[in-house]
Amino acid sequence: MDAPIYDLDCENGRTESLIDVTEQMAPRARRLLELAGTNEKCGLATFLMFVYIYLNTPPSLVLNVYWAYDDDLWRSKWRSLLIFSALILLADVSGLALHWHGGRLKRYSKASELVRNPEVSLTDIRLKETRNWLTLGFAMSISIGLSFVLSIHHTEEFYLKDVIGFFLLVYLAWLPASLPHFATTLLLQEDLEHLEAELTKTVDAATELAVMELLEKVSHTKRRWMPFLRWHFALEGTGAAACVFAMLWFSLHTASFAETDSRLGMILIPAMLSGPLLAVYVLVQVLSLARFNGHIQTCIQTTSSNCLFRLLSQQEKQLEFCVLGITITLGKIRAVMTSVVISACSKIVMSLVTR
Repeated sequence: MDAPIYDLDCENGRTESLIDVTEQMAPRARRLLELAGTNEKCGLATFLMFVYIYLNTPPSLVLNVYWAYDDDLWRSKWRSLLIFSALILLADVSGLALHWHGGRLKRYSKASELVRNPEVSLTDIRLKETRNWLTLGFAMSISIGLSFVLSIHHTEEFYLKDVIGFFLLVYLAWLPASLPHFATTLLLQEDLEHLEAELTKTVDAATELAVMELLEKVSHTKRRWMPFLRWHFALEGTGAAACVFAMLWFSLHTASFAETDSRLGMILIPAMLSGPLLAVYVLVQVLSLARFNGHIQTCIQTTSSNCLFRLLSQQEKQLEFCVLGITITLGKIRAVMTSVVISACSKIVMSLVTR
């Protein structure tokens, strides 16, 4: 099916087409982007997502203003934890708006900004994998949130089934927030899938002209995505890091937490629920970049052409995707994930044991 084209008037008087890139996705992936409210026209899904973001923003702002103007909380030893919580909640709300806006922009793009290889067939673009990571993020959030509740409540009035039921209701309300992140992940994966096909085509050609053409196509894709990715990693990476520091800080003061003002728990628990999801949102985007960078390394190491090996090695930095000055690789992801997961699990176990 040919992608629909929308005309725009350019400054030079010419028209340039906008292409709905979801037409090259499988039906399931296309449906998910529609549910995320990325349609160009203001349909029901777009309106509902706008209302959801609008309603989701005030609670986070109210919680932060609430403690910011409370002298008792601000002057207490829990000030550092409040700051971490504020960073997490603000990163969550800002990231949601960023991904919804970014998904709408990236879905409809000028033909000159896109790299498309006709040999790439309709695909779900790792839809199942992304869904599994987000499911893991929800499970981690519930586990971490539960550990905080177990650390806070020590009375006979505390019922575990009531808390689990509360968490499930919270996530039914928060589930729509994952849709815009799903959308941008699938759009990025699609672009990189076509770029990988172009890289394979270049390796088969093994000429300097083919490498120069590949560099131009990589440059197009970087200009399309790098501004969004910088904001994405800066916002949600900060939120995920704040969650890790908050967990470490909290583990050192768990014993005295039950004696504090109950309002502190009202602020801290929503932030701890958001933190693991922010980490997963960062991860699913990072994995796409790491796979493409890994594909470049594989082509360099396996090519039998000395000329191609030299050209790819010389242009390696220009071909790879770097975010905030960091080259994304699967090895770095494994190292960071291992350290974070071990740290998080150890703190959860400690809080359950010391309860």
